[in-house]
Amino acid sequence: MKKMLFSVKGLVLSVGLIGLSIFAISNYAFSNSPYLEKEFIVQKSVLNTFDLNEDEMSSYFMSDIFDKKLQKLSSNVNQKVLSAYSMLTNDDEIKIGDFKPMFFLKGNDTLLIGIKHEDGTISLTEFDISKEKPVKVKTQTKEGK
Repeated sequence: MKKMLFSVKGLVLSVGLIGLSIFAISNYAFSNSPYLEKEFIVQKSVLNTFDLNEDEMSSYFMSDIFDKKLQKLSSNVNQKVLSAYSMLTNDDEIKIGDFKPMFFLKGNDTLLIGIKHEDGTISLTEFDISKEKPVKVKTQTKEGK
């Protein structure tokens, strides 16, 4: 009886370790990307909600702007993006519960910041970044698609 009890415990322990190993390996495989799956979903939602043409602009995630290892923009453009983002936070247009903003550049002069809000709406704020400091042009808010 004791031998049978030990073999059942051994079997349970083995299955548990195998499951843990599979989870660890799969987690490692998915963590190679610095972006979250939800970021891609929200990015598509912003594009669809405002009928934006993905081919006419470059899109960036928060980590592309804030993480120096991933930074893809020149320091001048990156500074303008950070300044525009700060304007939105100072104006309380980004609230607790909102998802990370998405950034879209059209050429070198236009920045769009899309924010998926907790209530399901999405706002898109356009900035003119052709000058030294960004200028807010307009903000639109729509029900997210």
